[in-house]
Amino acid sequence: MLMRSVVFFVISCAYSWGLFYALRASGAIGDTFKAGDTIYLFAYMFGPAIGAIMTALLFDRGKLKSMLGLRFMPSFWWLLAVIIPAGAILAATWLSPFFDGVGTQDFSQGMKPVLESQLGQEQAAEALAAMPPFIVVFLLAAVTGGIINGVATLTEELGWRGYFWSVLRPGGFWSASLISGIAWGLWHAPIIVHGHNYPGEPVLGPIMMVGFCLMLSPWMGYLRDRSGSVFAGSIFHGVLNGAAPMTLFVLITDDVFLRGIVGIPGLIVMAVLTLPLLFLPKKVHGKQ
Repeated sequence: MLMRSVVFFVISCAYSWGLFYALRASGAIGDTFKAGDTIYLFAYMFGPAIGAIMTALLFDRGKLKSMLGLRFMPSFWWLLAVIIPAGAILAATWLSPFFDGVGTQDFSQGMKPVLESQLGQEQAAEALAAMPPFIVVFLLAAVTGGIINGVATLTEELGWRGYFWSVLRPGGFWSASLISGIAWGLWHAPIIVHGHNYPGEPVLGPIMMVGFCLMLSPWMGYLRDRSGSVFAGSIFHGVLNGAAPMTLFVLITDDVFLRGIVGIPGLIVMAVLTLPLLFLPKKVHGKQ
């Protein structure tokens, strides 16, 4: 288990970190992330998939499909992979204003400067007038995120909830959740230092990201176990990536650590949601 884990993690980081620093050295990525850098972040995400496939070919050539969790069978667990992250995001958004320095605004007010910069004042006003309520936009983002972003995040999930989970799982559910969560968070380090998710926080940002990934890990691992499929993890991940940004338009704060699901409110919500998993029968945890 140790050798396979190390090889997977080293290959994953070597690709992603090497790509990021090569792009920085070439000037393709500047001192801060901009909208056009999304394509580079997508390329960065391929590290765990490359690490998973290469390590599986080295050590598990005869069972590549099962080790990667490539079982395409939609089920109730896939639906839960949409409901849990969507509910967690809404709960963290509700909790955030209870912290000092966090306020709220109408969704349309938050969207106004973005639309005006893209469409101009006149067209932005028309778009805002036709805009549905926040909850409608949020639910659409959650569903489409689970589908579209779920495909994109499969690059990461083939590694974390695919191969790496299969390697770690025989050591126990909580051990696998802990190790995979920490490794997943550390893998993000270069882009977090550069300002992704926690701009201006090159020291505390990566620590927060490890904590965030650690809190997500048990439920994502549980859904992987129950569905027997890596696709449950990619749907969960896709919903997070697709719907969480919507809540930034209703929260007002300069503290990046209090912004909804990726901040302290999100850690609290995920910790509470994880509590039921502590009381599940061992035979449920034991389901592969």
